[in-house]
Amino acid sequence: MRYSVLFLLTCIAGGFLAQKPIVRLVVEPTQIEKGQPIQITVKANVQGQIKIDYPSAFIEGYSMANGMEQETDYNTGKIITLFYYAVDGTFKKEGTFTIGPAYINSGGKVYKSNSVSVTVKREIADVSSGEVTAKQLRQLAFGVIEKSKTKIYEGEPILLNAKIYSRFYPSSFDDYQSYSPDGTLEKHNLSPGGKIAAEETRIKGIAFYTFEYDRNLIFPTNTGKLRIDPFKLILRRDFDGLPIVSTACEVEVMPLPGKAPKSFIGMVGKLEMKQEFDKNEVKKGDVVHCLITLSGTGNLQNIVAPKLNLPAGMTIYGDPKVSEDFTYSASGAEGKVTFDFSIKVNTSGTIHFPATEVSYFDPKTAKYVKLTAENQVFDGEEIQAKSNTSGTTVTREANPNQKETSESVWKSPVLWVSLGSVLVLALGVGFFARPRGVQPRAPLAKNSPILAERKEQAEKFTYSETERKADISSIEILLSQNDQHGAATLLEQVIAKTCASELGCCPNDFSVQKLVEKYSERYPNELRTEQLKTMLAQCQEVRYGLGGGLNGIQKFTL
Repeated sequence: MRYSVLFLLTCIAGGFLAQKPIVRLVVEPTQIEKGQPIQITVKANVQGQIKIDYPSAFIEGYSMANGMEQETDYNTGKIITLFYYAVDGTFKKEGTFTIGPAYINSGGKVYKSNSVSVTVKREIADVSSGEVTAKQLRQLAFGVIEKSKTKIYEGEPILLNAKIYSRFYPSSFDDYQSYSPDGTLEKHNLSPGGKIAAEETRIKGIAFYTFEYDRNLIFPTNTGKLRIDPFKLILRRDFDGLPIVSTACEVEVMPLPGKAPKSFIGMVGKLEMKQEFDKNEVKKGDVVHCLITLSGTGNLQNIVAPKLNLPAGMTIYGDPKVSEDFTYSASGAEGKVTFDFSIKVNTSGTIHFPATEVSYFDPKTAKYVKLTAENQVFDGEEIQAKSNTSGTTVTREANPNQKETSESVWKSPVLWVSLGSVLVLALGVGFFARPRGVQPRAPLAKNSPILAERKEQAEKFTYSETERKADISSIEILLSQNDQHGAATLLEQVIAKTCASELGCCPNDFSVQKLVEKYSERYPNELRTEQLKTMLAQCQEVRYGLGGGLNGIQKFTL
C-alpha cells in the first residue's frame, strides 16, 4: 500500500510537470460605470510571484483572495488544477482601458497572461439643482450635493458640500466615496474637525435628521458645464447599514467677458493695492525695494506679479520675492500677497517713478476694475552733493583712533607723486585731444602716433605696493565708520588698478568685471586670482543691497 501511494503521488507530480504552463487573466465585469467595483483574477497552473499591469485610472481595492480550484478541459476531457489570485478595484474616470498582462515569475522563468479591455461609462444619476424632490422625500434616507452658486466666472471659487437626510437617527457611516467634479481643478477641504452630530429638521411636514460632510472649496480651470458626480456612503443605524447614492449637480463656468486690460493679474474677486518704497532719497548705485501688497478675497493664490512702469535710469534687479499670507474660507483665498521688487538706480538726481497699475475682475459687477498707486518722486540731489563724485578720493570725518593712519596717507610722497603724474597725463591728453575745427573726426590709423602714445601710457601705468597699502588703509577707515558702500566703491578701484597694472593697460580702459576676467585668463591658478574674484563679489553684494559685508581686508595683500 505504501508503494501504491508513493507511485500515485509521483504520477500526480509528473502530471503537473507534463502540463503546458497556463496563465489566464479574468476581469468581471468589463462594462461598468465610473466608481463601480470590478474583480481581477489571475488563474495559473504554475506558482510564483505575480505582477499585474494596471492603467493609471485604476484604483486597487483592499479585498484580496487566493486558493486552488479545478476545472475541466473540454478539448481533452481532463481535469486541470489551477491556482488563483483575485483583487478588486474601481476606475476614477470614464474611457476604455486595458488591464494586464499579468506576469508570474516561477523558477527563474516568467510566464505572461492575456490582456482584458474594460469600458467605463459615466455613472447614471439624477441631476439635481440642490433642492429636495418629492421622490427623495419618499425615501428612508438620501443625499444631495449643496453648492454655493449655479453660475460662476472662470477663476471664481465655488463651495460644495455633501448633505445627508435620514428618517432615523444615524449612529455612524462608513465606506464614504466623495463627489467628483469633471476636469482639472484646484480643491481645498474646509470640513471642520470633530464628531459629526445630526440635527432634526422638517421638510414639508416630514421629520428628518440631517448632517453635513466633505465641505470643499473648488476652483474650476475649464469653462462650460461642470458636472459633479454623486457621493456614496453606507449609513449606519446601530449594526444595520443603508447604502446611499446622492444626486449629481451641474455648475456653469462662464469665461471672463471682453478683452482683459494689460495690467490684469488674473485676480477674480475683490482686491486692494498698497505700494511702498524703503527709501525716498537715493544716489547712483543704490538698490531700492518696492513693496506691492495685494489684499482681498478670491483666487488670490493664482495671481501673477504686477508689471512696474520703470522710469529711465532704473532697472529691476532679479525676480521679485513673493510672500503669501492668506487662508481659505467659503469666499475663496482671503488675505494678502506681497511682491518685493529690487530696483537698481543707474542715474543721479531727481527721479519720477510713474504710478503702478493693477487690474482685477469683480464677478459681482461683471467688470474689470483698475487700481492705481500714487506717483513716487525720489530726491537724489542732497545725497549726491554729499557723496564722492570723482570716484577716486574719499573724504570722511576720521575716527580718532585712526587719526595717525589717515594723516600718514596724505603725507606720503608717493601719493603726491602719483597725483602729479595723473595731472600731467591729463593735461597732455587734453592738449592732443582738443578740437582742431568743425570737421568730423576721422578714425585713427593703426600706425597713428596718438595710438602709440596711448599704448606707451598704458605700459607705463603702475600701481605700487605703497599705493595699495594707502588705499587699503582708507578702506579700513571707511569700515570703522560703518560705511560699507563707500568702502566697497574704493575697493573696486583698488581691484581695477591691480589688474590693470599686471595686464599692462589703463584701469579706465575696461570695467572692473572685465579686468578681473582678463586677469583670471592670464593667471588662472594663482591665489591672488581667487582673492580678486572673492573681494569683487563682496563689493557687488554690498553695492546692490544683497546683504553681507567686506571681510578679510587685512589678509587682502594683493
